[in-house]
Amino acid sequence: MTTISARWRLSNSLSLRNAFSQVAACGLTLNPARGFAYLVPREGQVILDVSYRGMIKAAVNDGAIKDCIVELVYANDEFVYRGKRQSPTHTFNPFDKKADRGEFVGAFVEALLPDGRVHVEAVTAEEIYAAREGFRAVEAEEERPLGRLLRRHGEKERHQDRQEILASVGTQAG
Repeated sequence: MTTISARWRLSNSLSLRNAFSQVAACGLTLNPARGFAYLVPREGQVILDVSYRGMIKAAVNDGAIKDCIVELVYANDEFVYRGKRQSPTHTFNPFDKKADRGEFVGAFVEALLPDGRVHVEAVTAEEIYAAREGFRAVEAEEERPLGRLLRRHGEKERHQDRQEILASVGTQAG
């Protein structure tokens, strides 16, 4: 179901055009089967939201990395972090049910650099949840009564600005 605010955001042609320009510039596709990037209504505009898969693809295409993996880590997995320059040891049965692997505790990203070195970043579950909640807070703010009121006020001002511009153009033409 499309809300009024979502329809307005999608009708914002300038932000939509900018988002498509960004897609073209970064060389990714909006094909949902690939999952590289999505057009998302946010804060009154249509923006390009690049997924982690898209970031990896762009980094590989640019030659910044050769390869990259992202792995989720659960409490019952065997995980030994060995620093940013060595691959961690991560052992688990990929056929176990998630419930058998325990609580989600974090994730790690391992990138193979062009010179053959490895770079590892580990992120806790708390950091992931905090980032997700921060994003949801921005979305929720737009749907609160004050957010809707401010958005409507902005739309009204833009309409008045357009009318003034059209009136001045009509006056200059006559």
